[in-house]
Amino acid sequence: MSEYSVGRYARRWAAVTVQFAACLPLMMASSQAAAQTHPWQTFTACGGLQFDFLPAAGSGAKAVTATAPAPLVLVVHGGGWSSGSREDYHGLQSWLSQQGLASLSIDYRLAPAARFPAQAEDTRCALQWVQQQAPALGIQSQRLAGFGISAGAHLLALTALQTPMVQPSAKKTAALRCVVLHGAPTDLLAWWRSSPDDMSGPMSQRRMLIQLFGQGPERAETEAAYRAASPLYNVKNLSLGSGGPRWLLLHGEQDVTVPVQQAQLFTDAIKAAGGQADLLRLPDTGHIGFGTHDRQVAARVSRFYQDCLKK
Repeated sequence: MSEYSVGRYARRWAAVTVQFAACLPLMMASSQAAAQTHPWQTFTACGGLQFDFLPAAGSGAKAVTATAPAPLVLVVHGGGWSSGSREDYHGLQSWLSQQGLASLSIDYRLAPAARFPAQAEDTRCALQWVQQQAPALGIQSQRLAGFGISAGAHLLALTALQTPMVQPSAKKTAALRCVVLHGAPTDLLAWWRSSPDDMSGPMSQRRMLIQLFGQGPERAETEAAYRAASPLYNVKNLSLGSGGPRWLLLHGEQDVTVPVQQAQLFTDAIKAAGGQADLLRLPDTGHIGFGTHDRQVAARVSRFYQDCLKK
């Protein structure tokens, strides 16, 4: 069996998520105490999806706010759109709690059983649910942020941009003030074309995309679908001015799964449209993890949320 077998990939991804939590040292601090002081709550919504909510600890020098209601960060897991779970980033949620931020880590329907745009619709629905439940959760519906990882970063970007494919009705999704994208594929058409033809297994870009869409972009109509599902092309259709969310992209320069050029082009497009975006390129890092820059990333993310979520 290939080293990219499904079983090995699942175990590898589980190990990666543990590494991710360990990468940010502040995530480890008092995480057990936070869980005991603020019990996790699991909600079922959006057609049977489960969401894990953790309130803000409301303490610490770096807390965004010391009093309720707190801002909230929507956490969207990775896994190639076909694996992963809301439970993968409980370490991140504990760290966010210590920063004075509530968080909601969400599940979404997985490919290939569910084809795109099901995953983006679920992410949008979760954000709408948060806004509706804000009083009960003790959060501020106007101070919402996001943290997406890999495939989850792609879905979060589409939700933050409120794209027509994800937002077909006149009803607007709650606006995200600020978004952190880690290892995000932002141009799915270019991602398909840059994928080695001889690469196989779950880490193949083409395999992930075929599972997501059911087919490749060889025909004109499917090429158009890939473009419409790409955050980059949706940015090009916008004129943000001083509006829209603020963006922080984290991306490893050694990433062979999602090339760093995907993050660079997206950052440039946001700026060209009049928005605010920064890219933190990590020179010794691959697709997941922060290499030797874990403390730098932790400080940057904390500062980004503090500045962006001020009243």
